[in-house]
Amino acid sequence: MRSLHADRFNHDTEVDGYDAGVADESNPVRDGYALTLDWVIRSVAAGSTDVVIDLGTGTGNLAVRLGPVARLVCVDVSAGMLAVARTKLPPPTQYVESDLLEFVDRAPSCDVVISTYAIHHLVAQEKIALLAGLFGRLRAGGRIAIGDLMVADADGIADLRDRLAHPDVDELFAEEFPWLVGDARRDLESVGFVAVRAEQTGVLSWGLAATKPERVRRSPAVVLAVGLAPGRDARNACSDPEVVRPVGRAGVRARRRAATSRRSPATTRS
Repeated sequence: MRSLHADRFNHDTEVDGYDAGVADESNPVRDGYALTLDWVIRSVAAGSTDVVIDLGTGTGNLAVRLGPVARLVCVDVSAGMLAVARTKLPPPTQYVESDLLEFVDRAPSCDVVISTYAIHHLVAQEKIALLAGLFGRLRAGGRIAIGDLMVADADGIADLRDRLAHPDVDELFAEEFPWLVGDARRDLESVGFVAVRAEQTGVLSWGLAATKPERVRRSPAVVLAVGLAPGRDARNACSDPEVVRPVGRAGVRARRRAATSRRSPATTRS
């Protein structure tokens, strides 16, 4: 599944001068940029035995902060951005030119997922689908950390825009899809992540971190996939954000009772 705005947010035309632009933290959209990247790296504490996926690598400014890892996979829809990243990162880093949603369908098993300033390009349901896919790829105990443009409260957006009075801020809220922090936390929890935490790192930047439990309950998606219509399989069902949302124990028991009643013929009292 390709994200709706992948082509619009391909930054090939912005490669020249990109690093200088993000370093200008006088721009409120870039305020806290370096702090956010450092926060993400500290939060996952990737080690030499970890397989790490960096989503929306850009020019490699996040990945270059990692220490030695077992395998590093850098993903970006922009070939130009990845070309710059290759000049910064050590071999044998793997580079994947891909939309994030398309990549997650074929992503390798991993221990760590990191991402900065990329997921706000996805609409709400795409964010949930991406998180659900990543949860499936992470090994038990795996860590995810995201740094991105977010706001704490939707009611405060108008005042924030007035206070910051910057064209890039106006463009962010008019044309892109920054998370609400509360929604982001709930999205992570809804697909199964635990120990979710959020921290503000800039005027518009926040960090999110979470963990996949060591023991994962049987996914509700598996229960729902049993009764899929012909032509659909469990893998496709799991990419549907409506399927992967937890249904709770009561919902699982109700589906089991329904399945039992379909298999057993009804009895009639005389």
